[in-house]
Amino acid sequence: EKRTISITGCLLQMYFFHSLGNTEGVLLFTMAIDRYIAICKPLRYQMIMTPRLSAQLSAGCCIFGFLILLPEIVMISTLPFCGPNQIHQIFCDLVPVLSLACTDTSMILIEDVIHAVAIIITTLIIALSYVRIVIVILRIPSAEGRQKAFFTCAGHFTVFLIFFGSVSLMYLRFNVTYPPVLDTAIALMFAVLAPFFNP
Repeated sequence: EKRTISITGCLLQMYFFHSLGNTEGVLLFTMAIDRYIAICKPLRYQMIMTPRLSAQLSAGCCIFGFLILLPEIVMISTLPFCGPNQIHQIFCDLVPVLSLACTDTSMILIEDVIHAVAIIITTLIIALSYVRIVIVILRIPSAEGRQKAFFTCAGHFTVFLIFFGSVSLMYLRFNVTYPPVLDTAIALMFAVLAPFFNP
């Protein structure tokens, strides 16, 4: 009944939620590159995507995902908070928590703009890789070969659409506000559905 959380708990929840989200986004980016190489350069795939490189890319995704947000969380932890201290979200999120600060948060919001640009660039690169993949698949002479190639990418592409579609709706909306129910649905899409369907 008491849906309360301490500021430390809120910051930790925000850190882990967004760090895991960043890791998921970078991992989807890495998987898109893997699919691109598998479909567009199949004869060189084994030589390029070695098990060692795969392990390094996976570790790099985790390290990047957990380090990129650390400065922002540290900056937020130094802010004074006042007011009703109520957020209308199912988890502690950056914008609702920042709205509780009693001071100027423009430096943190600049960092959010940088994150938004990173989301847009990542989405565009993945989308362009899939455009190239589709072009290559359509040139495969046999229907069975085309079907196999499409199935190789279908799961990842679905997760890409769910994850980056909902992340874009949530964090690239600028001044648009959604009803709380829609905010919750969007948050659940990228927090639960995308990892659930990730191959």
